[in-house]
Amino acid sequence: MGALAILVLSVAALDSLNPSTVGPAVVLAIGDQPVRRLASFTAGVFVVSTVGGLVILFALGRTVIERIAHPSAHTRAVLELAIGIVLLAAAGALWFLRDRLRSRLGRTPTRGSGGSSFVLGAGIMAIELPTAFPYFAAIFATIGAVHGAIRQSVFVALYNLVFIAPLAAVTGIVALTGDRYGDRIRRVSDLLREHAPVVLPVGVACIGAALVLIGAHGLKTS
Repeated sequence: MGALAILVLSVAALDSLNPSTVGPAVVLAIGDQPVRRLASFTAGVFVVSTVGGLVILFALGRTVIERIAHPSAHTRAVLELAIGIVLLAAAGALWFLRDRLRSRLGRTPTRGSGGSSFVLGAGIMAIELPTAFPYFAAIFATIGAVHGAIRQSVFVALYNLVFIAPLAAVTGIVALTGDRYGDRIRRVSDLLREHAPVVLPVGVACIGAALVLIGAHGLKTS
């Protein structure tokens, strides 16, 4: 269970660097009514991502759970290997798309109400969810290692709490400091634009490679 928690938290932390969510948050932070709009945007991201994850878990995952209610060491090794391969494929796709991800930072309109910011966050996640391969990998890792709907749901919620941590941090900073750190926020935006599209695929690839090695070793010894 501890290893699964580390896996979920690690993937979520890397996934939280997603330019599609962090970029708009930084733009909202230097716009009008930043705290209200950031909070609404963050809520929209969290709600859609969490609901989407639960739908994937229970609509697609129940059959898997029924088939591997008590997975053998061999089954766990196969799952680890498969999830690692999925993460490596996702890392490759993210690396290939890194310039596109970088260009998407800061393209969010700076006007609108709290309600429109919620819709913006929800809409971005609705578009991103079908290609959220690291998220899928974490969900299926949870399916393979955790039993019970409540405990699985907790892991999905935990993933999403970590996923929105940068958005919550930006909201907190703006709430506490007002516009005194606008220049620093802009510098953070520039750093994210430059480095996040590279750090994300490299990190996902490292986790995927580790899982492939663990799964391959498990297959040899099972």
